[in-house]
Amino acid sequence: MRAPFLNSVLYKSVENGFAAAPLKEIENASALFFFGVDITEALPVIGCMARKAIRLNNANVVIANPRTIVFKNTAPNEARLTYSLGSQHVLLNAIIKVIVEDKLVDVKMAESSTGNFSDLRLSVENLSLIDAERLTGVSQEMIRSAAVLLTKPGNCCIVYGKDVIEDPLGEDTVKTLLDLCTLIDVSSRSEIHPGRVSLFCARYHNNSQGVNDMGVVPESLPGYLDINDASNQERIEKLWGVRFPEELLSKSPANLIAAAKNGHIKSLYIMGADPVAEYPNGKEIRESVKNMEFIVVQDSFMTETAKQADVIFPSATFAEKDGTYTGMGLITQRLNRAVSPVGESKADWEIIGDVSKKMGYAFPYANVTEIVDEIKKAAPVYSSLSYDRLKRKEFHRPSLFPEKKESNTCTFFAIRGKSLKVKGEEEFPFIVITGASLNHHGAYSARSRALVSVAPECCVEINEKDAKDMHIKSGDMVMVESPVGKLKLRTRVTKKSPPGIVFVSDAYADTCVNMLVSQAYTPVKMYAVFEK
Repeated sequence: MRAPFLNSVLYKSVENGFAAAPLKEIENASALFFFGVDITEALPVIGCMARKAIRLNNANVVIANPRTIVFKNTAPNEARLTYSLGSQHVLLNAIIKVIVEDKLVDVKMAESSTGNFSDLRLSVENLSLIDAERLTGVSQEMIRSAAVLLTKPGNCCIVYGKDVIEDPLGEDTVKTLLDLCTLIDVSSRSEIHPGRVSLFCARYHNNSQGVNDMGVVPESLPGYLDINDASNQERIEKLWGVRFPEELLSKSPANLIAAAKNGHIKSLYIMGADPVAEYPNGKEIRESVKNMEFIVVQDSFMTETAKQADVIFPSATFAEKDGTYTGMGLITQRLNRAVSPVGESKADWEIIGDVSKKMGYAFPYANVTEIVDEIKKAAPVYSSLSYDRLKRKEFHRPSLFPEKKESNTCTFFAIRGKSLKVKGEEEFPFIVITGASLNHHGAYSARSRALVSVAPECCVEINEKDAKDMHIKSGDMVMVESPVGKLKLRTRVTKKSPPGIVFVSDAYADTCVNMLVSQAYTPVKMYAVFEK
């Protein structure tokens, strides 16, 4: 997992009531905060919802991103916080400092409604706005403007994404984002500033949230039950009729890639993922895959990872199977089969059932309804889910939690602002960052003639000044090289990326950008190459 901390923090946001709203709540927002996510490229549907809020509610907009992303809108007030790489945590702390010191919320209510407001005040006390401007590159005036817009009366919706999550300080940043939500939420409890705060984590696959909810992570059982809790273990063991091996529970979660590379893991079963092409540090992943004795891949497409597999199970696509999925709005929807599976492909649960039966254990499921019944028993957050009712109405699982925590139960993480010094090296003067593309999404879109005609190839975006210094113009072919790999790409000269930063989309199936990436902010160099 790219951000192992994310599950616990997401669950905390649900408990506190910040993730309790469905995505369409964005349309009712009075303030919108897009933090470390390119709404136009990555989440265009949410972009449409946001524009509706701007049109109908005169919503104000705050956009914080290391790049000057495009988000065309008619908001009455907009604050653009183009921060330096590695400074996002300081930026959030600076916004919190302004809110507290300028009393943009009811400070007395904050003290009485939370358990440790004094800790939050102390965490930002020594951060001056002069230092914040120096570290982040965002002016003091813009920081103040953002703080004012976010605390205006009405509903505030915050969406954060990849640039936040995958930063080395991502965990501290997301926790501080929860502190910001708690602080703004204080004013939402009064008659003076009615409204609510809603927090959304941008997930790029429609069922990324659902997979985590089912416990497909090392530290928890289905429904985020602590795997080290004896009562939880006993409950699931009784439901499944098995005993968990002691060594499974006693081991710390392993880094699968590192363990595979070191020979501690001999085989992998990979479902619906293409780590060879998509996960960071592609060179290390390729070495790990080569070190495997046996690999099984279950997918709808012939991915780069599938090409390395010993056995491939063809799984049915979304249009060929029944089921459910839970997206970033924490809403579960029903999937209805429209056509029969092609060839020998089957629904994923059927394939797993066939493999399990061959190994000596037959699952009792005859259909999707029976699987949903077990989910309800295994995961408490899904206890009121009804598969039949999904025909008529979606299921929103945060509705099982109280919308607001009672007085003195909310606490702040209160983490002092931290920043990273991110810059290129003498041999590799640029920093490469990656992100989504509006027109492509890996293997899912590579076979669409219409999308390929609009965006036929992956490009590297470079700032106008850097392009001029290198005598490069849009359309030129260059080699982008890092300490671990290189890619030949066509250039696109733009104002979106600041000097010293180049951007490459990670959404093109035929361009393995992860071959360049060895860390969160990988240094690269570029030089012109001539086409034959």
